[in-house]
Amino acid sequence: MKYLWMLLLLTPLVCLSHSKVIGTEPAQHAILERPPKVVTIRFNKAIESHFNKAELWKNGTWTPIYSKVDERLLIISIDSEHEKKYRIRWSVISQDGHRQRGILEFSVK
Repeated sequence: MKYLWMLLLLTPLVCLSHSKVIGTEPAQHAILERPPKVVTIRFNKAIESHFNKAELWKNGTWTPIYSKVDERLLIISIDSEHEKKYRIRWSVISQDGHRQRGILEFSVK
């Protein structure tokens, strides 16, 4: 009981340490004129450079695609230029060790 107050005071600091997505290019559900060559996902804090993954939903299955990290950016290369709808599943690990995942969807006219 004596240390419970310390735990309660430190809990918000731990929760605030996770990195969060603060933007994507293209934006979620964007409608583009032409397919992008690169997709970027920006985080508010640095992410680990060796633990990232990206996949493109294509022909009914998830297909691995190249991705790399540049401090706070996950950079995903798009090699498929014949899709009308793009669905990219990504995964990174924050420098605090927490895994983050998401799906970015956009389409081309």
